[in-house]
Amino acid sequence: MKEGEMDNNLADCLLKFMQYMEGKLITREISGWKGWDDRNQIPDAELMVRLKKNLEERDYVDVANLSMFLWYRNRLFTLPVSR
Repeated sequence: MKEGEMDNNLADCLLKFMQYMEGKLITREISGWKGWDDRNQIPDAELMVRLKKNLEERDYVDVANLSMFLWYRNRLFTLPVSR
């Protein structure tokens, strides 16, 4: 494996996990769930409560999705990504 490359098993795991995340997001969006990107519709504190509940229930896909929403809202994506 070259520097900067991901192990094949890890890459496969990441792809499958992202597909589960996407599937849940699509299902929620179809059912009318909105506001993930709007603090006026769903405050950060509410997302945190949901995140903790899902963590306790071991629903790691929803934990990841809720973490992504909070990450997006706080604009952490503007930080440089090291590879």
